Formats: sequence, structure tokens, C-alpha cells
Amino acid sequence: MRIAQVNTTYPAGGSGRIAHLLYEGVKEAGYSSDFVLAYAHEQCDFSIIGRGSRMPVLTEVSKKIGAWFGAAVKSSGLRRYESVRKQVNQITESFNEPVRWLNAQLGHEHYDFNGIWNWINQEQQFPDIVHLHDIHGGYYFDLRSLPALSEKASVFITLHNEWPLTGLCHCTLGCERWRDNCGKCPHLGMYPEVKRDATSYNLNFKKQIYRKSKIYVSAPSKWLMDKTRESVLQHGMVESRVIPNGIDTSIFCKGNKEEARNRLALPPDHFIVLFVGHKTRSSKWKGFTTMEAAYHRFADKTGSNKTSFVLVGEDYDENDISSHNMRYVPLLSDVRKLALYYQAADVLLHASISDNFPTTVLEAMACGLPIVGTRVGGIPEQVKDGYNGILREAKDYEALSEALYEIYTDNNLQKIMSGRSAEIGAGYSFQKMINTYLDWYQAALT
Repeated sequence: MRIAQVNTTYPAGGSGRIAHLLYEGVKEAGYSSDFVLAYAHEQCDFSIIGRGSRMPVLTEVSKKIGAWFGAAVKSSGLRRYESVRKQVNQITESFNEPVRWLNAQLGHEHYDFNGIWNWINQEQQFPDIVHLHDIHGGYYFDLRSLPALSEKASVFITLHNEWPLTGLCHCTLGCERWRDNCGKCPHLGMYPEVKRDATSYNLNFKKQIYRKSKIYVSAPSKWLMDKTRESVLQHGMVESRVIPNGIDTSIFCKGNKEEARNRLALPPDHFIVLFVGHKTRSSKWKGFTTMEAAYHRFADKTGSNKTSFVLVGEDYDENDISSHNMRYVPLLSDVRKLALYYQAADVLLHASISDNFPTTVLEAMACGLPIVGTRVGGIPEQVKDGYNGILREAKDYEALSEALYEIYTDNNLQKIMSGRSAEIGAGYSFQKMINTYLDWYQAALT
């Protein structure tokens, strides 16, 4: 049995970590395993397919122009460098990929990528199982390839967001128009931003693709699977299952807090609030401003300078002039070091406006952290309010800060919730997830 995991990238993001765990688990089980990526953040031996531009000359020219202009702006010391760089990239990409630019003006979703087709057509020994993960982010997957993939292999999709169910967005934020063919979209300004509302056209286009496909669909949360079974994706589903994400519980487990803080050079006597994410500041649905406001309000209320906020996966913000103790840690590919941050902290703050079944919450629980989070998506399936954490409504930074304060002032509550989190988190072992998928893979081939 040959099995390929397909994802945008690695190691960034929850989908990348889950796909990589499956890749490793399949290999350790004695099967042929491949990891197919659009791109990688670091050097690796995985299969990189890229986007596959239809106009390679334009691609190279636009890249050189963008790189030159970006370097010139950066060397000028312009404070809004990042904003200008993004604008330059948008301009050069309009030359690089004119079809994509046109689709954006029309409001059509863009699928014109050769990379995935090159992989389908050139693979000598094509996999028996193709397991798709994030097929939206990174602009690399041509959804129109699903019928062809279904002819060559058994196709699995793990849903990490809502994009396959909608006419545009991968985060509906409570909008129910996907049930009725979309249209009149309230989220046109969200990623991926478009100029015109063609969500009804897009959703119908997806429906036609799904009807020609045969897909085994999984979701880590009951919340998302319930939506999926009522969506256009049902037209292509052979079978569907709820399979929670798994984590390496030999790494993500309770540890010695004092030792972890010493190794990470964190204050030994501070109450440490932890956040783990990637590019959350620029995301409209991850609740970064809510989270930041909640921590600041909490820190003010304690009246102490012995609280710290550690943000893993976020770059330092030069505009942050807060007097509170804030430490920014770049994205970590070393999971053992990431586990140290969980083990060093006192509580995880997760303030998403919308979410699925966040791996960071599982990792934090397994390391014994109480969770202060929002009552959205599949999070209530992970965190039982008042049992192993405290859940409040999205965007309510006052309520979140009060929840932090409640745990801060009650050592017994913190200890009880910590033990409960560790017990629940230990039940989400990646081996359990891998075995469930392997059994399903084998059943699909018989």
C-alpha cells in the first residue's frame, strides 16, 4: 500500500503537523509513505510540487522585480516596509499570473495550478491512497483535479477548515448562506479578498466537481462534520468519519515547570500566559487583538509585574510599547522545544473568533495547562467549561481577562484543571489517530 499525504507546507500550521505525523506513522507501520508539499519553510527531502506556473518567463521576471523593489524599500528604512512589500507582491503577481488576477476581479476562485497536475501525470508509481489536507492555503491545489485523482487512487480529505463547503471563505464566522448556495456574501473583504461577489457561481462549480469525484472525508470535530454532511461536499462523499487530531503524547506531556523555565530563560516566579499560533496577528479570525487586550487587562488587574505573556509563532512587533512583560518566539519546527514552552507556562490563552479542532489546544492540555478559550467551532469538544478550562464568547476580552484572573488567584483551581487537562490530552495520542486512518485506508482498497 502506497500512501501520500498532500499539504500546503511543513512545519507551519496544524494541518502540516497532522499530515507529517501521518506520513511518519505510515512509514513506521511498514508502508510506502510520501509527503507532497506545495513548498517548505526549510530544507527537506519531501516531494515539492510548487504551484506550477503556466507562464514561467513572466514568473521569473516578476519575481526579480519584486525582490529588487522589496530590497530597495527595506534598505530605505521605510517603517511600513511589510505593507509596501505586500503591495509590490500583489502588483508583480498580476503580471505573473494574469488569469489569477482576472479571477480575483470577477470573484472567481482560482484553480489554475500546474504543479498538482504534473504530479498526477508524471508519478511513475502513483499512490494507492492520496490523503489531502489543506487544499486551499498556499494557492497550489487545482480542485478540478479531484475527479482525475479519484480515478487513479482512493482520495481522502481531512477538513482543516470550511473552505471546501463554501463559495469563497474558509471561515464562515456563523454565516449560513453556504447551506443555500451562497450569494450576498458578507465576507468578501476577508482572505482571499475578491472584488466581486461570485460565491454562488463558485459553490455551484465546486458541486459539479464533487459530483464527479469519490472522496473519503474526515473531520477532527463533530461540529465541522455535521456541517459537511449538509454541504455540497456530500455529493462526492463515499464515506465520512469524525477522527480527532492526534499528538505525540510522549513529547507533549506534563514536565518539570522549573526546569523548563530554566532551559528557556523564562522568569521562575512569574505567572506565564502562553499563546501558540502562526501568523495570527494578520488573521481576522484568530482573535489576536482580543487576546492581546485580554492579557493587558488581566496584567493590569493583578497589579503585579510578575506576569508574562509568551507568544510562540509570532514575530516581534516593533510598535508594541506595552509596559507588560511580553516575549515573542519565532515559529518553532522543533516540537520538543515547543513542548518546553507548554510545560513552562501556567495557562494557555486561545481567543479564536472561529476555529476547528486546534492542535495547539490538544498539545497544551496534554502538557497539563488549563485552557482559557472561546466557545467556537470544535473547541467545546476539547475543553469542558469549568472542568479543564474556562470558555467565553468570542471577542469578549473582558470575560477572557476575568477567566485568566480566576485561575491566577485560585491555585487549587489551577492545579485541578491542570490534572484534568493532562488526563484528557493523553487520550489524543497520534498512534490512535494513525491506526484509525490505516484501518480506513485498507478498508477503502478492499
